[in-house]
Amino acid sequence: MGLSLLIILSCVLLGAFTVLAASQPAALHVLPDGLAHGKDFHDQRFIPRKMVFIIGPSRAHAACRMQRRLLKPNLACLIREDISVMEIYGDDAPCRNGAPMPWLDTSLLRFAMDARQGFVILYVDEHGKTRFSRNAPMIGAEVLTASGLYTPSRKRPAHSPILQKLSAA
Repeated sequence: MGLSLLIILSCVLLGAFTVLAASQPAALHVLPDGLAHGKDFHDQRFIPRKMVFIIGPSRAHAACRMQRRLLKPNLACLIREDISVMEIYGDDAPCRNGAPMPWLDTSLLRFAMDARQGFVILYVDEHGKTRFSRNAPMIGAEVLTASGLYTPSRKRPAHSPILQKLSAA
């Protein structure tokens, strides 16, 4: 009696699985990782343009902590100019404006930015060229001046669509 019940139960489960597979065949296909989580593949494009890179051995490293503190007062200007801040610490996933990007290879980024060891801050302009690279923390105003975002003739940068959306909210 117990064996008959087990066989009937397994047949019912197999039948239910077959009905599910026939009604929704897409559910059986393996989706790429980006689509499975509802993300578009265009979200995973990385173009190093208009970015300030903070690269260091760890998030808790003294120079990295100091650079974040020194850059914080000038974040409004960076947002206004649509400049992203990319943080690369040790072997952790890189973060762009605080959002982790685990699909980016940290060692490849370090190699491409010529920052394999220690602390480095650098700016890549809209043409993909490095405007400056320093091995010591910089004051936020120095970052803006060295990147060409702030000059005496250009005191007030144009409003960005991001700031307009934030002020409308």
